[in-house]
Amino acid sequence: MDPQILAEIKDYLSKNEIRFQEELLEEYSTDASFLTRGVPPLAIFLATEEQAVRVVDFLAPRSIPAAIRAMGSSTAGSALADEESVLLLVEGLGVCDPWGNRTIFVPPVLTTADGIPIPPAQLDGYRRNPNLLREAEIYARVPAGLSTDELTRLLRPYHLQPAVVPSSGWSAIAANFSTNAGGNGSPTYGTFKDIVTRIRIVGTDIPPRAKVVTVRDRQKISSMAGHQGLLGIITELDVRVVFRVPDEELLSAVITCESKDISLLGAEVGAFMDEAQKNCQMINAEFMVIDSLIAESSDPLSSDPELGQFFSLDPDHWKMLVLYQGQRSLMQRLPQIAASYPGIQYREISASGLKKMLEVRKAAAGKATGRVGIPGFEDIFVRDPKKLGKVLAKIFEISMGDLPGRPYGHQYVNGLVIHYRPLAALDASEIERAWALTRRLNQEVLGSSEYAAEKRVEHGLGLELFALSPPERIEELVRLKKEFDPAMIFSTFLMDPQPKADFVGRQLQGLQTGR
Repeated sequence: MDPQILAEIKDYLSKNEIRFQEELLEEYSTDASFLTRGVPPLAIFLATEEQAVRVVDFLAPRSIPAAIRAMGSSTAGSALADEESVLLLVEGLGVCDPWGNRTIFVPPVLTTADGIPIPPAQLDGYRRNPNLLREAEIYARVPAGLSTDELTRLLRPYHLQPAVVPSSGWSAIAANFSTNAGGNGSPTYGTFKDIVTRIRIVGTDIPPRAKVVTVRDRQKISSMAGHQGLLGIITELDVRVVFRVPDEELLSAVITCESKDISLLGAEVGAFMDEAQKNCQMINAEFMVIDSLIAESSDPLSSDPELGQFFSLDPDHWKMLVLYQGQRSLMQRLPQIAASYPGIQYREISASGLKKMLEVRKAAAGKATGRVGIPGFEDIFVRDPKKLGKVLAKIFEISMGDLPGRPYGHQYVNGLVIHYRPLAALDASEIERAWALTRRLNQEVLGSSEYAAEKRVEHGLGLELFALSPPERIEELVRLKKEFDPAMIFSTFLMDPQPKADFVGRQLQGLQTGR
């Protein structure tokens, strides 16, 4: 970036008391994708909608490009700025004081589906008789930077919780909408595009300046989900919240299956999951393939009196775990369905035990001593769960004998989402090999009708938004871009059909760790 322009930006930010960082910016050169577009010259920390408007009012007339970043957990390269762009940090929007301290302690406004605040007397009635909430449709008006973990804590006195809880509970709610996150397999409520009824967004106008828009049209909101920051800075959302089922009413179960043949294992588990979905309503629905690297003998999990049994593994076998949780009355047929499959073992566990298991599933993305999970083969949506065995067989055919790794994923109402990350040592050559593996997996699995698989948009295509979206989705995004950002300053690199980025792992040349 031109030094004079950079100096003008910093002077403007200082006069308006907006925090920024101009040194040690290498930490912002990549997100969880391991990709990089370079080191941004400036990171700007936005705490309020007013600050966002002021910043956009400065950037838009000067055509200064900006990339938007929340917690930086994107595995798809959506939160990357280059040397000519400023990076807008939005995880503090509405929840931080001017010094960056998180200060949200007040419960959000609760509204109807039409956005009308629920009267205090009615809320008191819900608190006295939580059963009234079971059929209620309620939304929480939340600041963009609030995380689902924080919202869950704030809602506890009301016996409510977010309808969709992402695997990363600390991620900002606006970012979950921007990626259209689906959470821990939410067969009941869908993804974020299905649970948001109102958003406020700071975009641009012509002549170039900031424009704040409130969107209430459900169809338009649905189309905006997964925009990855392309449309502007979201500052507030109304998100669906639902009755928090008491632990004593929950059914929490772990389903296990072992086999020497990964194809047969996946086929058996996939068929079971397909039937379970048709006959039960789950709140959480997760699965993973485990191996000897996930729980060593010294790991507390191995000796856990309730959970240790799930991590014993015959050396020449593959093992799959399926984690289900839901209201017991809506999952009554699950034990009988499991009993109808000879290879399936069904065990009920405590709600606290299932919470631990969900943490293990999250860690499965990269849990191995001295190794890191390399993103790339992400969000592979398999429409027919019975084809799970074919997809797993292809994954291991390509990766077997090269680098370790384990598939894991979520179950939705209309299929399964699989993630697979090769586990590489912190060594440039191994990380390069891991990238090569994921590229080949994408080509061979997505390029064949045999697997009934597609790249799912729900977790965000990121850098490949225009490279992988179908033509009709690209046309839709272009229309939305013209409506919300006609000055074309937000994350325009996502519109490149042949995106360019370097691999941050090249910087690790010569770095070695224990394997």
